[in-house]
Amino acid sequence: MPRRILIVDDEPDFVAVTQRRLSEQGYDVLVAGSGKEGIAKAQQDQPDLVLLDIIMEDIPGNLVADALRQSPVTHSIPIIFLTSVVEDREVKEKGHVIGDQYFIAKASPTDELIALITQVLQKPA
Repeated sequence: MPRRILIVDDEPDFVAVTQRRLSEQGYDVLVAGSGKEGIAKAQQDQPDLVLLDIIMEDIPGNLVADALRQSPVTHSIPIIFLTSVVEDREVKEKGHVIGDQYFIAKASPTDELIALITQVLQKPA
């Protein structure tokens, strides 16, 4: 059974490219175009991982993450934060971990995103 990834992002072009590449890698990809929709889809579909844009128009990604962490249904789903505003060179190059949170620049090559997804999904829950 393929691993399920939920992309929560309000940039259609980024979502389309990322969805296509992840599908090519054998992932079952779900999409939410807003934070509110992302919370609802995560609750309903319980993905194995959430790719979450930090900057969205309706609800900022950090508040979406807080909502997911507070729900008994979604509290243990790993989240990779996607950011287009990155100063840290390490984040730009290969993703970055702060505590149990993962960050990667949207401008990172898709191969790097896929490598980070693989790494996160291999960690024990």
